[in-house]
Parts: sequence; C-alpha cells; structure tokens
Amino acid sequence: MPREVLTDNMAAIVTVSGGARRKHPRILQFERDFGLRIRLCRARSPETKGKVESSNRFVSWLLPYQGTLKDTQAIVAALSKIEAESDRSVSEETGVPPIALFREEKERLRELPPQRLIESYSSESYRERVPPTMLVRVRGNLYSVPRALIGRDVVSTVAGGYVYISDARTGEAVAQHRLSDRRVNYLEEHYKEALRGLVDDGDIDEMCRKNLERMAGL
Repeated sequence: MPREVLTDNMAAIVTVSGGARRKHPRILQFERDFGLRIRLCRARSPETKGKVESSNRFVSWLLPYQGTLKDTQAIVAALSKIEAESDRSVSEETGVPPIALFREEKERLRELPPQRLIESYSSESYRERVPPTMLVRVRGNLYSVPRALIGRDVVSTVAGGYVYISDARTGEAVAQHRLSDRRVNYLEEHYKEALRGLVDDGDIDEMCRKNLERMAGL
C-alpha cells in the first residue's frame, strides 16, 4: 500500500466552499485507519489533474467491446488484455513501460492493513462506541463484544451471513456472530463476562445457560 495517493476534487471526497477545500470526516477517518495521505489535485493545474484524468482513458478502451461482453468472465478477459497492452506501452513521460516502474515501486509499498478493516470500508459496516451492556447494533439487532471494549469504538461488518466486529483503533478482530433475526445475540463467553461480579461464580454457568435459552426464544 502506498503512503500517498493523488485524487481529483470529487464530491465524494471533498467539499469546496468559498475556495476552501475540506475533506469529509469519513475520508479523514479512512486516512487515519490506513495510515495514508490523500493528496488533492490543485484546481486549474493540469500538471497534477492530468495525472488523474489520464487514467480515465482506460474506460474508453472498453468501447470496442460494447455489447459483446456477456458475462463476468468476458469482462475480466477484456480487462486483462487491456492491462497487458498498457503495461507494455512505453510512457511518453518516463520513457519506460509502466510494468518496469511498478516492479521497482512495489518493493517500497507497505503491507495492507487487517482484512477486517478493509472490509469495513467495502462492505456494509457500522461504527459505534460500546455501551455497558456490551452490545452493539447491527441492522436493528444487538450483538455482544468482550467486556474490555466498553467505552471503545468498534466497527461491525456484515459479510457472507456473518457479523464481524473489530476494534476501530487497532483493526483487531474481537467477535464473530452469525447474522441473526433475534433481537439480542450474546456469545456465551461474553455473557459470562457480563455476569461476573453480579452472581456467585458457581452459579454463572447455569444462569448463563438458562438466560441464553430464554433470549434464543425471543
């Protein structure tokens, strides 16, 4: 992953008002989470803006295929052909093919952040501060997290029929639930944590079992 990327001043990233540019809070959070700086093109500056928009020409390379790509495999094959041709073409600016520069630059790229963090930006996700109940809301239902996370922010991501919950600061996975229609969803170990200090240790297992059975019937 690079340390810096260049982008146009698109509305999805920045608000422009009175000549001042301000990144959206979600974008600022993205920069913090990924350790990445998003650098905005200077307005009316073709030497920076052109670098972004020149890549848009690749979309036009698909026009000859219009109406002939019948499925995902055909699209992938067409894109692979375009990519190979582009990689071999000598750049007018650098004098070498892009693939040669990429092989050099990729050695300087950093590792990607945790997969859960990446999925939180590409899938359905929710960010919330964990309350004393140790339950966070996903699609109107509640899912448990470890007691140690009370007062901290977590990101819940829905993917493949599961709810994946991670620490918003570190990206570490902290809980995994099967997506459910039940109102309250406690993992057994989390519910036992919630009961500790409230009931005698000898009664926790039995009380946990009975209460979780009741919740399952709600």
